Amino acid sequence: MSPWWILGTVALLLVVSWWKNRIRIRRRRSPLREHSDFHRVTGEGLRGGLAQMPLSEVFQYLAVCGASGFLHVTSGRRVGRVDFSRGRILAARFRRQDGMDALLAMLSLNEGDFQFEKTVHTAHVQQGWDALDVIMIWMDARSEGVAA
Repeated sequence: MSPWWILGTVALLLVVSWWKNRIRIRRRRSPLREHSDFHRVTGEGLRGGLAQMPLSEVFQYLAVCGASGFLHVTSGRRVGRVDFSRGRILAARFRRQDGMDALLAMLSLNEGDFQFEKTVHTAHVQQGWDALDVIMIWMDARSEGVAA
């Protein structure tokens, strides 16, 4: 074997190793990374402020991750909770509203805080709402309200 062949093989192995590490780093990046100053992912879950990260983005993140748990939302004295199971919304309560009305009211909040408390759901859930569908309904309702 010539030294050039050995040098070429070593260079190729270094490039492949570098490329694998680069792909691994890209996969680890969270969609929430752009808001890293305003939220915190802990062993208990996720928390942050609605001014920096709207609730619609939180819903999207929890849906894509297939998260299960309780999303607590506070805005002043107003308190709400959304129950997630494997990325689907099972129930919602905000002030004296339940279900879709509560979800739409919470999505309209501009100020406040949220905290996601992880739980474990072992059963496969079919009922409830898809979080992305709820966001689309909210966007439609918001655009109709602006047009009126």
